[in-house]
Amino acid sequence: MTIIGGNPANALAVIANPETVGISAARLKIIDAVLERHIAAGGITSAVTAVMRRGRLVQFKAYGLSDLDARTPMRTDAIFQMYSSTKIVTAVAVLMLVEEGKIRLEDPVSRYLPAFKGAQVAVAKPGATPTPRAIGASLPGYDLVPAVRDPTIRDLMTHTAGLGSAYPLRVSPQPPVRGSHESLASFVTRLASQPLDFQPGTRWSYSGITGCEVLARIVELQSGQPFETFLAERIFKPLGMTDTYYHLPATERGRLLPVYRRADDAWVRIPPAMTGEASVADGNVWGSIGLVGTADDFVILQQMLLNKGEYGGRRLLGARTVELMATNHVADLYRGEGGYAVPMYGHGFGLLVQVVLDPIDGNTGHSAGAFGWGGYLGTMNWTDPKEEIAAVILLQQNNREVHIDFERAIRQAIVD
Repeated sequence: MTIIGGNPANALAVIANPETVGISAARLKIIDAVLERHIAAGGITSAVTAVMRRGRLVQFKAYGLSDLDARTPMRTDAIFQMYSSTKIVTAVAVLMLVEEGKIRLEDPVSRYLPAFKGAQVAVAKPGATPTPRAIGASLPGYDLVPAVRDPTIRDLMTHTAGLGSAYPLRVSPQPPVRGSHESLASFVTRLASQPLDFQPGTRWSYSGITGCEVLARIVELQSGQPFETFLAERIFKPLGMTDTYYHLPATERGRLLPVYRRADDAWVRIPPAMTGEASVADGNVWGSIGLVGTADDFVILQQMLLNKGEYGGRRLLGARTVELMATNHVADLYRGEGGYAVPMYGHGFGLLVQVVLDPIDGNTGHSAGAFGWGGYLGTMNWTDPKEEIAAVILLQQNNREVHIDFERAIRQAIVD
């Protein structure tokens, strides 16, 4: 029997008979076939998956090798770099303070960080088309105009603030690079001088490593705690997420996975400096990225959201707050992380999570109302309230085809 969940009160076991929660044990094996096929084809090196339905763990398994040179089999307790999967945790932290009346979604950021007052917007001059190659300390071809309004907390949580947004909508110079061991306070102060890329609330463009840093700093100011401490005490400890960290203890570093990239039809291990491995033990605390964790920890987080804010007898959020988080806040502005020229059909965007509006238009294995987000190295965690499913797939390579096949393999195993 496999037990997961660091808090004994929250411990889960893979149930012997998934049919009791409407899942076919035989059809669950298609998940095995899907992952093994992608590994054999060279699409990924390994994976860990966890699936819960109606509060019961029906699947928790490791695939492939964690270390290709040593031929070490993957373990279910492997620690992954979560990258932007961190953002879901940040969303929970912000919404906890919203419920306490310490933060309001409609508040301008400048209410908490005065340096953001009087924001300016970079506007490309006629005929100027800035490109990624033009990024630099200064970027010719744009003018600064006053923002119609200051960006709000909601703008930051929906990637509609225009702060350090992704191409092709970035017009202004590249945002400041955060220094080694630079505090959130220092970094956010420097971000405040950054011109916005569009008028707040008028577009959607992914603010990968800027917007959530501002949110994390506001959590610090309004809670009176360092962001890392707030997450540990208010989220990780109550949920029993004992393997989720910004600063990985030396005793656990052997479980941190190396990262591989495909080159010339072979897997090549990437040096730590290129992946963040070198900074896991001593790096900065971020709101956007930076957490390391395990599949069991993050499926518990998703189950808490599926339970509308409660898990293991601990309530972190109110039910209506989770519903608000999973509601489309951006009308038809959502363009996806890649900044696509056309809308992400069938999808919207909530508070730091993508939301499925129409599974047919969205070409997804999720139901309408499902929500979640993923990370740069291939982590993906989501909740499907209609089907009462919480699921996590953790990869070392960002392979969207694997995510889609995993989603559909879960869906076909539902038998009621």
